[in-house]
Amino acid sequence: MPFNTSFITIPLEGLIWKMLPDETGKYLLIEYRNDTRRKVDFLCVDMKTKKILWQKTSLKELWWLGLKETTEGKIIIHGYKNSKSPEHKGIYVIDLFSGKLLWENKDLTHVSSHPGYILAANDDPDKPALFKMDIQSGELIQTTEPGSEKNFSVPDYKLPVLYTAESNHFMTIATFISQQLQMLSDLAIEYLEHHSYIIISFYTSEQNAVDNYIAVFDVEGNLLLQEKIGTGLKGIGQDTFFIYGSNLVYVKNKSELVIREI
Repeated sequence: MPFNTSFITIPLEGLIWKMLPDETGKYLLIEYRNDTRRKVDFLCVDMKTKKILWQKTSLKELWWLGLKETTEGKIIIHGYKNSKSPEHKGIYVIDLFSGKLLWENKDLTHVSSHPGYILAANDDPDKPALFKMDIQSGELIQTTEPGSEKNFSVPDYKLPVLYTAESNHFMTIATFISQQLQMLSDLAIEYLEHHSYIIISFYTSEQNAVDNYIAVFDVEGNLLLQEKIGTGLKGIGQDTFFIYGSNLVYVKNKSELVIREI
């Protein structure tokens, strides 16, 4: 199968913090942060057209926010309990197609999503409760008991497998990289087979400097793509790339989104 060289890059004014596919497999949500400005922003990419559907939101909170999940054309964004705690608190529901805020509740925490509603919890240890809330309006439907959480799955979404240096598979793949690219990978490797392609993300280290590369091979071992996607890193990452539909998605230099048809 010939390798498709069509791709786009989207440079951002901040570090890409999280990438979240929506449940329909048609859109990709990005959370990115600018430490200097102490500002978190979001954008939505239409994976069919490879164009930005919208960028940034109208939320008043500038920093203590994060992507949680998508459901029924809505984006769930969480807040934080306080600036010193990683615990989530606060719910912001955004329209997936416009990026506009539909409703917010700063007192509750999102627990799970279900058809037509979400379950949210309070943080009162003496009187814990779950609240069934309309997904469109945020109106309280009823107070309820804990139920089964939604199993979040995305069509055609594949993550690589991480192999550390202690794994037996690591040496096999590292030897392959050495033979094909004449490069030494000695830290960790992420590996994924997709159709007739082999996709590998690997690290090299020299004088305490860690670089990250992505490479794509066909099943016969022929190199189709090699690109440096990180330079001077302090350590290794995880899920440095993924397959979303017919696209290979990865981040280059922490702030540039790359979507490449494959």
